[in-house]
Amino acid sequence: MENIKRCPFLKIQVCGYCSLFPLKKMIPVDQMKTKSMCLSGEYQQCTQYGEATSKETAENPAYPAVVMEKDVKGFIIRKNYFYHYGHTWVKQDGENKVKIGIDGFASKLLSSIKHVEFISGTNILNSGKAFMHVQCGGKTGTLMSPVDGTIVAINRSLGKDAGIVNREPYDNGWLLAAAVSSNSMKWLLNDALAGQWMEIEAERLHSIVRQDIGITMTDGGIMIESLASVINEEEWKPLMRAFLLNE
Repeated sequence: MENIKRCPFLKIQVCGYCSLFPLKKMIPVDQMKTKSMCLSGEYQQCTQYGEATSKETAENPAYPAVVMEKDVKGFIIRKNYFYHYGHTWVKQDGENKVKIGIDGFASKLLSSIKHVEFISGTNILNSGKAFMHVQCGGKTGTLMSPVDGTIVAINRSLGKDAGIVNREPYDNGWLLAAAVSSNSMKWLLNDALAGQWMEIEAERLHSIVRQDIGITMTDGGIMIESLASVINEEEWKPLMRAFLLNE
């Protein structure tokens, strides 16, 4: 063995294995970050992990599905999504392209959506500025854009069935797709931070409804899904300001 010639162009590089199942990848040690999520229990926050496992599950129904959702006080948070304080979400959908929708909190607050209307006049999105009106339970709410960007597509199916936004807010109920800059999502919350924020939002909603409207949302009490239809316009507006950031 000592007489075997070795190629002078080959280099030995120490690699570590990604501990994820079902993914199998080798990570050069000299390229790994000290606090890499690949080596911790936070591996499911890896975008590539989410995309790969979702694809694998779709191609092979027998493949064990990865839990990609979290219930926070009755409101669903989807992993690998980013969240805006106006209760909209952003999901990467290719290089410098995203899809936008409403989160699990907004899908319940804006219950029984009958019609959605994009604010006309421009295809430009400005973070924190209104881009859509939503009609539900005889009331109207306005959604604020979570990013700066240019609209490249809208979900045409909402014209026939706007209620899909309530039923599938993270999937077929998406609102639009937009071209964005590479740093457009840096101020948004990842799913881990959004979970903590959602707990606060849930408590805040219950407090406002109990103290300002006089309804206790407990077991046997009114469900959040019916709020829009049982409160008046003057009670509705503060909720839109508090949670959807309406002016």
